[in-house]
Amino acid sequence: MEKAEADAKALDASISGAKNEIARAQLDLEYSRITADTDGRISKAELSEGNLVNAGGSDPLLTTIVSIDPIRLYFNVDERSLQRYAKNLGDTGRKLSDVLSALKDVKSEFTFALDGETEFTHKGTLSFGDNRIDPTTGTIQVYGLVDNKYGAFVPGARVRVRLPIGKSYQALLVPETAILADQDKRYVLIVDDKNTVRRRDVTLGRLTGEGMRAVLPADKPAANEKVENWWVIVDNLQRVRINYPVDPQKPAGTK
Repeated sequence: MEKAEADAKALDASISGAKNEIARAQLDLEYSRITADTDGRISKAELSEGNLVNAGGSDPLLTTIVSIDPIRLYFNVDERSLQRYAKNLGDTGRKLSDVLSALKDVKSEFTFALDGETEFTHKGTLSFGDNRIDPTTGTIQVYGLVDNKYGAFVPGARVRVRLPIGKSYQALLVPETAILADQDKRYVLIVDDKNTVRRRDVTLGRLTGEGMRAVLPADKPAANEKVENWWVIVDNLQRVRINYPVDPQKPAGTK
């Protein structure tokens, strides 16, 4: 009887040992499968099957993963522009440190163009600003999130970013070459409803990357005159004379 009980206990111990071996093998198998906490696109495998991987961390990376959707767009903003951006938030402006810490909540949008594109048609939302300004460059790094569900943007690509700083306003875009100078004044030549050349003094705004300049009227427009309806002369400026009639040739497709 005692021998039978001893044999039973030995068998139980063997079964328990076998279960522990199964659990250890399952754990080893689980460790052999590597998963990532975030979605993204994986790069090439740095280690192939048969390589020895140590637990000490001295071996090279297995591979790298980059986030695709949403994708982060990093760029640097100079200190002066960032201060202007902070002052234009709200009626009285905000402290620069408050702006940086609240970028994610402000949800400010920016536009960007890929390398080789001329139009800033892509959009993103500011999400993060660094906690210090780089003293060597006078800039601070920020990043925004860009929707990339169709995979149009590839990590590492170069872009040009346009971040609105001042408050929005209505302006007329004209070619830079259409703006003339008279001592300390700038003006454009327009054609009125009687095809007569008129002078209009303007205040210059920003210059776009396409060579277009934003202008505002320097003086109050005449009665029933709308700036958006100005027909600005852009060619043959040396041949026209103010207050004389011309035969304007309007671009095709305009009214």
